Amino acid sequence: YWAFPGGMLSDEDLRNTSHHLEALQRAALREAIEEVALPLMLEAEEWRTLTYVGAWETHDYLPRKIVGHVFVLKLADKIVNDPVWQSLLVSVGQHSRADGELSAACWLTGKEMLLRWERGEVTFAPPTLAICRTLTRGTPLEDAAAQSPELKQINQVTTEVQLFPLRTPTLPPATHTNCYLVGLGEFVVVDPGTPYPEEQERLHTYISQRIKAGECFTQIILTHHHHDHVSGACALRDQFHVPIAAHPLTASLVDFTVDHVLTEGMTLWCGRTQSRRGWEVWHTPGHAPGHICLVDPETHSALVGDMVAGVGTIIIDPEDGDMGQYLNSLTRLLEADWRCIMPSHGPPQAAPRVLFEYYLRHRRAREEKVWEALPSIRVARSDQGEVRWASLSSIVEVAYHDAPSPVKAGRHGGLAGRSALSHLIHLQTLGRAISSDPKPTVNSRWVALGERSGIETAARRLDVMMTTLRTQCPWDRKQTLESLRRYLIEETYEVLDALDHQEVNDHRDELGDLLFQIVFQAKIREQEGHFSLTQVMEGLASKLARRHPHVFGDSEGLSPEELSRQWQVIKDQERAQRNESSKDQRSPSILDGIPRSAPALLKAQLIGEKASKVGFDWPSVEGALAKVDEERLEVAEALRGDDNEALVSEIGDLFFAIVNVCRHLNISPEVALERTNVTFSKRFRIVEQQVADQGLHLHSLDIDELEKVWGEAKAHRAKEKLGDT
Repeated sequence: YWAFPGGMLSDEDLRNTSHHLEALQRAALREAIEEVALPLMLEAEEWRTLTYVGAWETHDYLPRKIVGHVFVLKLADKIVNDPVWQSLLVSVGQHSRADGELSAACWLTGKEMLLRWERGEVTFAPPTLAICRTLTRGTPLEDAAAQSPELKQINQVTTEVQLFPLRTPTLPPATHTNCYLVGLGEFVVVDPGTPYPEEQERLHTYISQRIKAGECFTQIILTHHHHDHVSGACALRDQFHVPIAAHPLTASLVDFTVDHVLTEGMTLWCGRTQSRRGWEVWHTPGHAPGHICLVDPETHSALVGDMVAGVGTIIIDPEDGDMGQYLNSLTRLLEADWRCIMPSHGPPQAAPRVLFEYYLRHRRAREEKVWEALPSIRVARSDQGEVRWASLSSIVEVAYHDAPSPVKAGRHGGLAGRSALSHLIHLQTLGRAISSDPKPTVNSRWVALGERSGIETAARRLDVMMTTLRTQCPWDRKQTLESLRRYLIEETYEVLDALDHQEVNDHRDELGDLLFQIVFQAKIREQEGHFSLTQVMEGLASKLARRHPHVFGDSEGLSPEELSRQWQVIKDQERAQRNESSKDQRSPSILDGIPRSAPALLKAQLIGEKASKVGFDWPSVEGALAKVDEERLEVAEALRGDDNEALVSEIGDLFFAIVNVCRHLNISPEVALERTNVTFSKRFRIVEQQVADQGLHLHSLDIDELEKVWGEAKAHRAKEKLGDT
């Protein structure tokens, strides 16, 4: 900003005078001497020669109200008659930097100042612009406000851009959103964001005045979809019958029709002739998906929306923002050559590079603080102690310890929590952090990652190889989900065999074969357009987080019984949600969720477990054993009849009763039966061997002879087991 010398009224200026005007005069002269660093050689009471020409108040969109009083000091006689003064004037004109509070100084006429502003070389606050206009016209400076009345409610930033602040329901400390009128002769309106009728009326009245003066209002432009930028757009369109234009992504996010789309690289002429460059559209996502900036290469100025702010800061909300994209867009703006940028909140900024560098430095530093607030996990191993995943609120407490309390107020860290979540998502994208949920929310838990693990590379390699096999291997290409069913079951049992034999390498290989079946089925579903292997893994991670709130949530310190009840409640909620969205119109049941393709023995166990949870069970194992006796007698009764269906049914009941006995004793019926299968097989092999040793054949022996050999085999096996112990 370029301005006349000035400063703040101090206690020293108020001392020894009861007249406010005298205090202001003293302050004006003192500040001028301090800022310009020139010893104004005035006699003792010469400050009284300062002429008061008026007062200006800052616009309401600035959070701090300032009243500026303007004085004129005429030094013509001193300049003409005093060679010292003449040398001082030359000195200031020759040096770009003086020793006072200013960065550059020069002597200019009002006309020269106005020309610099018109060329976009300097930026003025409204009072400075009004005074320059009056100096150029040669009219009394006391008439400056009256001759530029529009500057009381707008900020004429450049010859083509007017800032019209509108009160909006935006985030504090801002109270207004800047609406910009861009163009001469023909003009567009950018971000008429107020929902308040009285504010809309102010804007409509001013636009009508420009139209009556012969100008043409052609279009409404939206920088992005947030409510404090778009709320007045429809009212403005209805009033003046002009189209609304925005980026296609913004058009998809607002609840009204966007008439024209604006994309990267388009040019808006805004009343200019085709011989001059127009305003270019830059797509700058990050704060919002369809965020755009309007840039003017001619004057090196830009309307930057919510990329930066002149008041407060910019929140990147993970609901529709992206921290990585935002940092990239900021970097793009930093690398351009700007003289003035115009944000949506606060005043225009005349040192844009400094501001962009500050925003980038601040964001990156904050992101490092967020990362440092995370517990670190390099390799997940059980012998490395407990891993405490951090909640969002605990991260905010550490990473935003220096932020004002109002910013952190509210659950999950308030506005700071929203910003922290955006940083965390960006860190996850960079591979420096991981969330307990594939789609992180405020409830997710986090840990920091050190070096990258090989899991990501291995999973990607498998996915690419499976894609290749489905396109190039004749056998893999012809497989279907139906044809793969048998292999899934076979590979599962081979994993169990490897576990039984305690062969570590076999176990690893068989797990790989089983994983191949999962990858294979996921690839078929992906080719059908349903889901991918990534979605399978993300769905599993979401389920783990959802079902373990005592680890990845707030339910800490629960007993095993409480955890069991909580687990069941969560599963019931999941079941209810599935039933809601399911095409199956059957009434919900406690038995929902049991796999229909499960083996009958396992299914019987699961049915008994679920029924017992609602009290449909014997109070003790004795009741279950009595049921076995009852069902055995019913089988014997069915044997005396000739109804085979009844016999099958009764034998099924007997099996079910035995499974319930196992459940009461906390014994897996599958394990118990398999153990018997193994024992029987070993004894039977001994019988076979003993019969062969006698030169006989099994089919030549009757049942009594077989029973005798069987008893000997049992005794032989018992001795072997005793020897093992």
